[in-house]
Amino acid sequence: MKFTKKTMIAILTLICIFSLTACSSGSTGGSGQNTGQVKLSLWGWINDTYPAKTKVLDEAIKEFNAHNDYNAVIEYQSFTSNDYNTKITTEVAANNAPDIFFVREAGFMQPFVKSGALEPLDDLLGSEFDKFVPGILDTVSFDGKKYAVPSSQTAQLIYYNKDIFDQNGLSVPKTMDDLLTTVKTLKAKGITPFALGNKDIWTGGLYLNMLAYRYGGSQAFTDVQSGKISFKDDVFMKAAADFSKMVSAGAFNQDANSASLDDSRQMFMQGKAAMWINGTWELAKLGVKTDANNGVENPIYGKVGIFNWPEVPGGKTGLNDWILAPDWNIAISKDAKNKEAASAFIKLITSDKYQNILVSISQLPSTNIQYDKSTVEPMLADFLGQISQVKSTITFPDRILGQQTIGGEMNKSVQELLIGEDPAKVMERLEDRVKNMRTN
Repeated sequence: MKFTKKTMIAILTLICIFSLTACSSGSTGGSGQNTGQVKLSLWGWINDTYPAKTKVLDEAIKEFNAHNDYNAVIEYQSFTSNDYNTKITTEVAANNAPDIFFVREAGFMQPFVKSGALEPLDDLLGSEFDKFVPGILDTVSFDGKKYAVPSSQTAQLIYYNKDIFDQNGLSVPKTMDDLLTTVKTLKAKGITPFALGNKDIWTGGLYLNMLAYRYGGSQAFTDVQSGKISFKDDVFMKAAADFSKMVSAGAFNQDANSASLDDSRQMFMQGKAAMWINGTWELAKLGVKTDANNGVENPIYGKVGIFNWPEVPGGKTGLNDWILAPDWNIAISKDAKNKEAASAFIKLITSDKYQNILVSISQLPSTNIQYDKSTVEPMLADFLGQISQVKSTITFPDRILGQQTIGGEMNKSVQELLIGEDPAKVMERLEDRVKNMRTN
């Protein structure tokens, strides 16, 4: 077949037209035009310290990146918990927030909302909110709008070594007097009652905040935040006095203020301390036979029990009142490059699939899913049984007060109490610091 010059030009023209048409018919992200791949930054505190949880998050990101309608990919960056709090606060204040990020609830995220840094999620997620556990959205909502989505829950509890308790004839303490007796009994036998790593000051704050919650209920924290009452109120004075009694009784390791969270975890797991206070996020480490991160066997597997903080005389809360908080709260920046894509990722990680995966690694789901109870690890099953009679809950009090502000100052007070300073004077100094913070 003989091709003329005109014929060749016509054929080449058709090829070019066809090629351009084909190129424009790829993934469009719903816009009808290919604008290139959208890279969404995601920041959080989920890291290799908790490998099982990291694996869940990585799997969700991998699935999203492989299959979404927005030609979007998520790039995740992790930080340690303490570093993250500082980093995200700094970057949000500088209008340099990532597209999607984990955020603590209540007083921690409130400044982000007030500054307009977060995108309201009501329109983006709509009826998706109907699937969540009742009340879990309260502390991520402000002025009737929801600004973050919890993809998990967590609770504060006391872990204890059942072997140590049995060997010393001890039972789970129900009252503060019982707890002090337990501390003195253990100390007399050369056993450290509580492992504490207060280099990360929020860990010591768990004790003082819980005691204040026992005496004054949740109202005490909203009242002190608003200035209606001060830290010299009876609620906080009694809480500080009780914690001081624990210090005097020898409840903690001598290096508590310089020891890290990891140090305290190892103390407990190696049987060098009888009790340890932390969150249910630790169930993934304490409730497994082998550490998924390093293959090391868990030396206290099957030996760990859990209980809630004991009651105090005349307290407003008791054994059926828990610190139970939303966790893995995910927010979207007001400047996110593609908010619909970001909300699609939130829908994915709170889907039944990933909520069930969280249960399988001993984490609490944030939604009303039906899961196979026969597959639940014993420690999580024990916890779920204990909270079945729950009367009331509160999120972590330092988050209500603001971990970077008033709540952080309250946590710092524990460092002073641990070195034996007078509890009344410690609370007076705390109130002075908070007053100065409010006026400035």
